[in-house]
Amino acid sequence: MLASDLLRRAAWTLSDEGYERWSQEMLLAFLSDAQRRPDATARRAFVDLAPGSVQEIPADGLRLMDVVRAVGVDGVSKAVRLVDRSALEACEPGWHAAVESEGELPDQYVHDERTPRLFYVFPPVPAELGAGARLEVVYS
Repeated sequence: MLASDLLRRAAWTLSDEGYERWSQEMLLAFLSDAQRRPDATARRAFVDLAPGSVQEIPADGLRLMDVVRAVGVDGVSKAVRLVDRSALEACEPGWHAAVESEGELPDQYVHDERTPRLFYVFPPVPAELGAGARLEVVYS
């Protein structure tokens, strides 16, 4: 769809088909702003789990929006929830180096907006689990 078509529809919706109250330039600026919103370009992908706690979104991504679930090599999935880093550190001070049972999928993640492409998972991923286990993520 062309931008001119969208502007025409917006003007019709606003009952301003002559662009008297809202100019085409103003409507185009609104359209451009909307396209820059992270959720306007959201996509879902499965990323392979990397050993350890640090994980990264796909190379074409700019910002993590959500981690939905972890999926094991057997296809069984497990919900992953966002947790506050300070709360996790209060309960598990050495969580980055935690040694968990073999094959346990992460069920929590920590994200800091200052590092939009990176996030951390808990429990950390053992090296033997990394091959074939994945996370379903939403990113822009």
